[in-house]
Amino acid sequence: MSNTLTRRFSRSGRRMAIVYGGLSLALIGSGTMAYGAIGSTGAGTASNARVVTAQTGTVTRSVSATGNAQPASTLNVGFATSGTVTEVDAKVGQQVKAGDVLAKLDPTAAQTNLQIAQLNLTSAQAKLSSAESGTSSSSGGGSSSVSGSTSVSSLQVTLANDQQSLVDVQRQANVNANGYQLTVDQAQAQLSKDQQQQTADAGTPAATQDQNAVDKDRNTLAVAQQNQAAGLAKDKQTVDQGGAKVASDQVALANAQTPASGTVDPSAVASAQAAVLQAQAAVTAAQKALDETTLTAPSAGTITALTGLVGETVTASGTSAASSSAAGSTGGAGTGTASSATSTGSSGSSSTAFLTLVDMSAVQVKVGFAEIDAVKVQAGQPATVTVSALTGTPLTGTVIAVDPTATVVSNVVTYNALVAVADAPATLKPGMTASVSVQVASHPNVVEVPTAAIQTQGGASFVNVDVNGKPVSTPVTTGLQGDNTTEITSGLTAGQQLLVSTGTVSTSTAATTGTRTGTGTGGGGGAGFTGGGGGGFPVGG
Repeated sequence: MSNTLTRRFSRSGRRMAIVYGGLSLALIGSGTMAYGAIGSTGAGTASNARVVTAQTGTVTRSVSATGNAQPASTLNVGFATSGTVTEVDAKVGQQVKAGDVLAKLDPTAAQTNLQIAQLNLTSAQAKLSSAESGTSSSSGGGSSSVSGSTSVSSLQVTLANDQQSLVDVQRQANVNANGYQLTVDQAQAQLSKDQQQQTADAGTPAATQDQNAVDKDRNTLAVAQQNQAAGLAKDKQTVDQGGAKVASDQVALANAQTPASGTVDPSAVASAQAAVLQAQAAVTAAQKALDETTLTAPSAGTITALTGLVGETVTASGTSAASSSAAGSTGGAGTGTASSATSTGSSGSSSTAFLTLVDMSAVQVKVGFAEIDAVKVQAGQPATVTVSALTGTPLTGTVIAVDPTATVVSNVVTYNALVAVADAPATLKPGMTASVSVQVASHPNVVEVPTAAIQTQGGASFVNVDVNGKPVSTPVTTGLQGDNTTEITSGLTAGQQLLVSTGTVSTSTAATTGTRTGTGTGGGGGAGFTGGGGGGFPVGG
């Protein structure tokens, strides 16, 4: 009985050994099939590798951030003198050109001051003429006798007419001077704009076209400056001639009214000359004050805010540029609603800018970079700008400024930067959200491969070179790791093909009803079993 049981257990043990041995062989065979399925297109298998080619190209690294569009130029425009608003010729949303009339103040006081200044100048010039001729203003006053047929009354009429003519030519000279300066300013602004574009396009095919535009702008500016100098000189000559005519009339009238008393007093002449200079300066200032009662657009742009009302008393504020730097700038988008757009107006006093004028022909995007990215961002770097509200090709840009100090909001540290947008479309509005990708590093003409093709172990880098359909692990030296590709400085040449593991293998056979899957970069493990190592490529080949 004991021997019989022993023989039965022995036979049973041999049968179990055979079964387990067969199972082991099946598992080994299964693992071998999983590895062999790489690249297979047979039924019931799926490849876990793709073939890529090392090629010569440019590896770039970028950092990204999100911000808002804002105009590069925002002007707070106000009157240069105080007074009561009598006319508002602008409205929110209106596009204006340089020199367009925006609003006016009551000119009555300024006109009176100009007339008084002109009369004082006339009196000072008459006293100078008397001093230079050696006559005394206290002798013979009121005489109506004249030489020949010329009467005192006719000389007075001539003097009055010539004085009015002088006022007219002085006023026209001021108008001409403003026009000359406006033309020069416009030429200078266009030159600056095209120079900024030239800087942004440096190294691109557009650089030649930009240089031609800059050269043309410089020529235009030079012509404008020459015309300004010639025009000012001509107007000065006309004014001087008018002044000389008035002075001559005053001398003739003085001689007709007062007989010469003899000796010229040098001190009296010097005092009279000083009085004339002071009176002339007063006339110039009074004319300027009168001109400033009319508010004109200093440059082309769109009115985004208007605070002034008819009947309101405003104080002098002048025109100033709103901050467009990266630090602390709100962008000057002008999103406020003008009070005059909805109010009928009431008397009051205002010391703020009369209106806000923005120029959206030059657009910037203000973005905040995390500190780990901010150290890589510098002025002059190229950027790509994508505006979520606009469809189509992303816009090109250039970093123009980076804040040296941090901005901390809710304990998050960021550094603001300004990115100038080239050729901004008219549909780009202030405040629109934009994503900015700044290229912080670029290595051109290098061997590059997809970053996913590189494996790292023990500080060394490897790639699987495709040799007759089999992966051969090859050590390489890497350079710049870009956004999608990595530079290879040694170990590969352009044109070599690599096998890149996708990390999964699936098999299906008629003998089984399940699917076996392996993952990982280890070598030769049994697919579908925990700890098997997956169907990846073994490091070392």
